[in-house]
Amino acid sequence: MIADLTALQVLNRLPESVVVTDPSGTILYVNEAFCKVTGYAATEATGQNPRMLKSGRHDAEFYNHMWQSIRETGFWHGEIWNKRKNGEIYLENLSISAVKDAEGRPTHYLGVFSDITDKKIAEDRLRFLAYYDFLTGIPNRTLAVNRLTQALAHARRYHKMAAVLFMDLDLFKKVNDSMGHNMGDQLLKAVAVRLKLCVREEDTVARMGGDEFAVILPDILNRDDASKVANKILDRVGQPVNAEGVELFITPSIGISFYPADAENAEVLLKCADQAMYRAKDRGRNNYQIYGDDQKS
Repeated sequence: MIADLTALQVLNRLPESVVVTDPSGTILYVNEAFCKVTGYAATEATGQNPRMLKSGRHDAEFYNHMWQSIRETGFWHGEIWNKRKNGEIYLENLSISAVKDAEGRPTHYLGVFSDITDKKIAEDRLRFLAYYDFLTGIPNRTLAVNRLTQALAHARRYHKMAAVLFMDLDLFKKVNDSMGHNMGDQLLKAVAVRLKLCVREEDTVARMGGDEFAVILPDILNRDDASKVANKILDRVGQPVNAEGVELFITPSIGISFYPADAENAEVLLKCADQAMYRAKDRGRNNYQIYGDDQKS
């Protein structure tokens, strides 16, 4: 097979990388695309084992599963992280086929792969943009609603409480208009960092859009737990932010709603917290209000 000149010419012109080994795994042939992707010259790769490309990202079980599939079906296909000659890690879309003789014994193994690192990076970037806020790096509204829905399902199953804190930065538009959008962006990033310092690891801090943020508190014991977080936020966010040598001051208005007392649906619970937040603004800003408390007083 390898000696066939026409076959070699075809393989060398393929855009996909090709590697051929004998039954023991010794490399007999690599094409030009292989050399371009891995950085190894054909003379360097020939006589070696494909293990020279191992990145260390996969455990023994991964490779055992791969070779079990090849032994049982004569084929394996999947994604695998490998390492170029220069040490750079890259992602392959790899297919391995067993070439067998008339008795069904492997005579060669044929590996064909494409470097899909850039595609993977682009996909991860799109996935990030779908669920995370580009400016602050925290979850966006879509992910916040997903997380809240999961938190409510957990609370429903185990008869727990959950809370939502919805907040808006007071007079943020005035900062944006007077100091510029760049200063406003720095302020939003600083607020996101401070909010995360006010909550537990299992809680979610999200930017809902503009200068609106939400905090999801799953599995709380009582209303005081949410009030304590709200007070932490009022204290931390109210501290001055140094942006490009300028001290910026901002305060939050916060509304709080609870599951199951106020709503059993994620979107409705957010609306309840939003309504409470507007009441906090009506009461002078820089405070928190609990949904329904105005009706009880």
